Amino acid sequence: MKNTQYHLKYKNIKPATINAVKKTIKKGLFKKENTRLFKELLVQDLHFNLCEIYNLNYKELNFVKTEICICNYNHINEQITLNKPSLISYLHEFKHFLDIKTKGITNEKNARSFSISLFYLASPNLFKNAVEKGLIIHQKEI
Repeated sequence: MKNTQYHLKYKNIKPATINAVKKTIKKGLFKKENTRLFKELLVQDLHFNLCEIYNLNYKELNFVKTEICICNYNHINEQITLNKPSLISYLHEFKHFLDIKTKGITNEKNARSFSISLFYLASPNLFKNAVEKGLIIHQKEI
């Protein structure tokens, strides 16, 4: 099976977007000692910042506590739902939100490419580490 290099698909992401993700990571999104609630608040803050950058109406993220993977964007109520404070999952759903609001359409490969590329651009070393540990489902190698 061919490995898709999603991290190289988006090269022209707004610098403000990359910086917002960098700041979220630096605040401790990936630190094991931080609580789930703290990480949820960091992702919520990132969402607020990205909505400002892209001039979108902000609506709080919906975090649900379940082991089942629930990550989606509901375009009817404009709600992003996540079962955990995952950077890539959030960015993926944010891209669906952004595309629906700005283009009226969205697709999975585009959202996947955006989320993985943005993580890579914001923190290449952490991205590489995550790939090596097998933590990124759709990116098996660099």
